[in-house]
Amino acid sequence: MITSPKTMPHGDRGGFALPMLLLVTLILTVSISAGFMLSSAENSAGSDHDAQLQAYTVAQQGLERYLTDVTSLPTTFPNTRTITTSDGRAVVTMRRMKTGSTRDSMVFVITSVGTATAPGLQLSSRSPQGERVISQFISWVDASFDVNAAFTSLAPNNRDNGTPGLKFDGNDACGVAPPVAGLAIPDGSYSPNGANSGATNIAGDPNGSPEYLGTSGPSGTAKDSIGIDWAGILAGDIAADIVATRPSDLAMLNASSFASWPVMKVIGDITNGYNLTQIQGGQGILIVTGNALFSNFYWDGIVLVGGTAEMSGTTSNMEGALIAGLNVLLGQTVGSATVANGLVHATYNSCHVDEALA
Repeated sequence: MITSPKTMPHGDRGGFALPMLLLVTLILTVSISAGFMLSSAENSAGSDHDAQLQAYTVAQQGLERYLTDVTSLPTTFPNTRTITTSDGRAVVTMRRMKTGSTRDSMVFVITSVGTATAPGLQLSSRSPQGERVISQFISWVDASFDVNAAFTSLAPNNRDNGTPGLKFDGNDACGVAPPVAGLAIPDGSYSPNGANSGATNIAGDPNGSPEYLGTSGPSGTAKDSIGIDWAGILAGDIAADIVATRPSDLAMLNASSFASWPVMKVIGDITNGYNLTQIQGGQGILIVTGNALFSNFYWDGIVLVGGTAEMSGTTSNMEGALIAGLNVLLGQTVGSATVANGLVHATYNSCHVDEALA
């Protein structure tokens, strides 16, 4: 007798497919989540790194801007400025770390805290902005100026049509510096008028005669004694506080315009059309890119002239240092000059030079 095999009850079957599917799903979920977390961490680390680099750049830019903008020693400390750049802002603070009897003997520290604010450097509003701090020790060094004479001219010929009483005086009117020449010019280029001789017109070191600097012209040696970066000055290395391009510009000036010994730049020539009485009593650094006719003119400080310079009239008085013919340093030819015409005085004053530089 043939019997059929027994059939296992349905409820007794052992299944493993569903648990395996759940396990694989769990593993995949964990793996994908880990991948997302790793990618997010790498993105966050990259953004933080970029923000830190940007903040360091901002801090460095702020420190350099502070050193450029602060041209006079602050009177109170700490001195703080906020400087904004295209990528952030820097809070720069200057502190005095060591006192001294002179400004040159003091020691200061400048701290710049840079914050990166450019877009794309924060993953969310809750992420902190990148910030870096840099510090630098500095000492304050006042600018120096090598003065050859009260009046220096690089013109190839320098005529003196002054009246009795004219004086190029290289003795320091401030009384603290050694004397310099009253008049410094290229070799053999001085032509005094009549009774006016070097013995009566010129005082200082040497006394009674000009100091001869060497041969004239762009290829001569006289220009080598002038330690001035004239090309840089014309390009703006010395920032001008006052710029005049026409005579009418002077009408806006008055005594208060020169209270802080500013830098004044005249583009072109100063001629008879300029009413110099508007700046009687001027002081600071005066830069003239062309020729200059100083008629009945007072100035304390430094005068730099690209072309020829002439002092004329009965009340012209310059105290400090005047240098003319500086365009020779650019390889240009400067014409002959009448350095004095009338009763004028050019006097060396080291204190006025220092004030102008400070």
